Amino acid sequence: MDAIVSCPPPIDGPQACGLLLNGSHSQYLLIRMHHFQYDAWSLALLIEDLCHIYLGQPSSVMSDYEAFMSTFAPTPENLRKQEEYWRSIFSPSFRPAYFPRLRPLVQEIAPRTNIVAKNAVHGVSTLEQRAQMHGVSLQSVLLACWAYIQSSYTSQEQATFGLWHAGRTGPVKDIDKLAFPCMNVLPMHTRLGNSSIIDVARGIQDDLRLRTPIVQQTDLQMIDKWIGGTGAPLCNVFVNLIRFASDGKETGLFESVDVSKVLNEIS
Repeated sequence: MDAIVSCPPPIDGPQACGLLLNGSHSQYLLIRMHHFQYDAWSLALLIEDLCHIYLGQPSSVMSDYEAFMSTFAPTPENLRKQEEYWRSIFSPSFRPAYFPRLRPLVQEIAPRTNIVAKNAVHGVSTLEQRAQMHGVSLQSVLLACWAYIQSSYTSQEQATFGLWHAGRTGPVKDIDKLAFPCMNVLPMHTRLGNSSIIDVARGIQDDLRLRTPIVQQTDLQMIDKWIGGTGAPLCNVFVNLIRFASDGKETGLFESVDVSKVLNEIS
């Protein structure tokens, strides 16, 4: 691991590396990949595919990139839809207001106290029920809360931050089994003013509904061009919300998840 981290492969060389390590009781397969080669969903598909190979079973993973691009390629019609959406979100006079640096350039040695209030965060199901009482999703409420936090630090009545999109939607057959990068981080622009968090959450929820699969694949450089930007980043922070599966069990928002795979030895 130290060799991989200290001596990364050159840019013009293979960006994936596999090592089979012998332990005292087991063997371990270590895979190093650059993040542009996979998203979290593709990583799970990769592990599943390796398990099938190990057990001598047929692969269940697909890599039909042509099928994906046939729907989401930047055709004139797709570009028209994307431009129409982004021009409706940003005003022509938009200029980014970045989240400020919270730490000084020269860090001072000072004592720090960490306080953890475990009873302050309710379970996911309880929070979802409270959000539904207001007619909004829990995701929209969390995004609205971050918008208020960012607005307080930038001293503006609006906030722009990046939102992670999985890109796993759209009329492509077996899109959930395609193993290639299809994710995107797109700007979320919110106007707060004197609105409550629930009102802001409703606006965010309406915005998310307009983000069709075509919109989710927009090129950031094209967004900057359409809104008359200067080539500077539209935001400097982004939010990645993880939705837990509803399996009947109560799940904490910050509970760790074991994603390791254990395979039995085959003769």
